Amino acid sequence: MRVDIVIEGKGGQGVQTLGRIVRQAVVNANSLLYVAVAPEYDTVVRGGVSNCHILIAGEEMNPVLEQPDFRLRLCDNTIVLKTGGVLGMSSRVYSGMKERQVGFALVGLLAARGGLLAGQDAFEKAIGSAFANPQLAHVSIQAFQAGFFFES
Repeated sequence: MRVDIVIEGKGGQGVQTLGRIVRQAVVNANSLLYVAVAPEYDTVVRGGVSNCHILIAGEEMNPVLEQPDFRLRLCDNTIVLKTGGVLGMSSRVYSGMKERQVGFALVGLLAARGGLLAGQDAFEKAIGSAFANPQLAHVSIQAFQAGFFFES
């Protein structure tokens, strides 16, 4: 079993933070899984290209990403599937969210559909521990829940 994920966006959208949170949530949910996270970015300025590769496997792996199973695209708020399908949510879900919270909604959408091998509790715990500011953790968890409970 192996799941390959890429989170794509631009600097300032929280791409690298989302990658760390996905890693922590998967480890929280199942300590027997191996998780590799590889950040990739052009520059350390807002607006530059920023990607995060996440590989999850049931055994030790060569962390070379091939064709990802899921591509979370923060630029257009969609999840592209390896099969060619696309997951998205109504723009009403995003209304009132800051740009950085939209990624949490996409992670919630994919987590609810079993694509991230960790459930709601593991993600909320990982999000809560990722931020020193409780208000930022709270709004990020709310965004995650908006995606997790989204009904198409």
